[in-house]
Amino acid sequence: MPWWSGLTRGEKLAAATVAATAVAGVLAAAATVSVPFIEDRIRSSGRTSSAVPTTAPPAPPPTTEGRPSAPPTTEGQPAGPTKAQYIAAADKLCFSAFDEAGDVVKTERDPLRRFEAIILIHDDLLLRWSQLAPPHSDEAVVDRIVDLHQQGRNEARRTAAAYRGGDSSAYSAAESRGREADAEARGLSSAYGFKVCSKLGG
Repeated sequence: MPWWSGLTRGEKLAAATVAATAVAGVLAAAATVSVPFIEDRIRSSGRTSSAVPTTAPPAPPPTTEGRPSAPPTTEGQPAGPTKAQYIAAADKLCFSAFDEAGDVVKTERDPLRRFEAIILIHDDLLLRWSQLAPPHSDEAVVDRIVDLHQQGRNEARRTAAAYRGGDSSAYSAAESRGREADAEARGLSSAYGFKVCSKLGG
């Protein structure tokens, strides 16, 4: 027996309104994730994706404990990569994630499953990104960017959970928090010089 069978006509209408609002938000979020790279990858990719993963609980924040240490200079301070080298390495990771997300958009028709799959792709990206050694003097700003994006991903998971539960207020609050975190991260990324990673998030 479907869950809505015991609802009154008014309650069914209210539930339908919540669902329609949530679906619109999920579609909008899924559509804006990874733009403008997804459309290019859809057109150029002939690959098919494997099974789309389902929802997982909010991911733990990326840790920098596994980040490789830069070799010391003669003064004993870590040298690290140049800023240009670091930006190129991170942007390469982001482009690969956008490519993978493009395959999901191409093959997965269910909006919520597509949204959840892209969240998982971005979680993997953020883990890999957090393990890149940045220039020593830039560690704080890079860690802040990755942390903000992880906050955005965790809020995106909460929007999906709220959608599944029909909780429109929780959905709107999580979506708002996620967009704020991602917007701040994109601003910092763009100011730092990222070309691809500055487009991450919806």
